[in-house]
Amino acid sequence: MDQEFTFLDEKQRERLSRLMAFHLRHDATIERTPEGYVSVQKLADVIRRKINWVKPHHIREVALFDTKGRYELNGQLIRARYGHSVDVKLDYPEADVDVLYYAVAPDSVPQVTAAGLKPQVRKMVHLSPRVDWALEAGRIRAENPVVLAVDVRRAKQRGIKILKASDRVYLAPEIPPECIKVLEKGSG
Repeated sequence: MDQEFTFLDEKQRERLSRLMAFHLRHDATIERTPEGYVSVQKLADVIRRKINWVKPHHIREVALFDTKGRYELNGQLIRARYGHSVDVKLDYPEADVDVLYYAVAPDSVPQVTAAGLKPQVRKMVHLSPRVDWALEAGRIRAENPVVLAVDVRRAKQRGIKILKASDRVYLAPEIPPECIKVLEKGSG
């Protein structure tokens, strides 16, 4: 148990969350289970090289209060639920919805509707269950993104396994073009 327990302010929580996400999603040198779990203590030790005040309880605090469901605690272990560029074996349930959403830059629409959605830097395509969440994610890439609707049933019929990583994020290895349609403004 940590000797001194302190809560993080918003700035500290944001900085720590970014480092946690990096190490859990992308750092191939950190020891993890095949499912992507890392010891909370080990993660704190690694992050302490950059932020000397970090203790295991800070890691748990960020994970527990993260509104986007990015982290998963399992006893003394933690993992990122999604966003990996390193290989991990995800054990999530299959999607139980009919439609999911993804936002792209307007100039990407012709390419995506012709070739489908494929992961870029990450291992999986990240889909949203709500239009506003897709827009929020899409605004990272474009000021006025276009929302695409993904027909989950049709994707499943084509052998695409879509997983529910959290209430906000679903994962797919790819989405074929025949499962995608441009969402008209005002719908969804």
